[in-house]
Amino acid sequence: RYLGSHPPGPRAQTVAAIHGYTVAFSVACGLFLAGAVITAVLLRSGRLPTNNSEDDAPTDEDDSVDVAALQRRVAELESENRYLQEVLHIRTVAAPTPS
Repeated sequence: RYLGSHPPGPRAQTVAAIHGYTVAFSVACGLFLAGAVITAVLLRSGRLPTNNSEDDAPTDEDDSVDVAALQRRVAELESENRYLQEVLHIRTVAAPTPS
């Protein structure tokens, strides 16, 4: 576009390249500015509301049930891991030390 609208000369190609870079930089700045504005509009400002309700607080019973369930699941996964290591003949090897 630049070469068609400006008179030809020995430096026309260089000036056209500089013009292209300037246009590309301007477009990139515009996109960055649009992204910044969209981000500023979409993000909430200030602190998030806190829920101080006593009804939603977990009880000790809930915690003990969760811990017991997690311990059972860990034991299941460990036994499955041992089984797979035996079936696949995988040996656990310590990482080599750099010398």
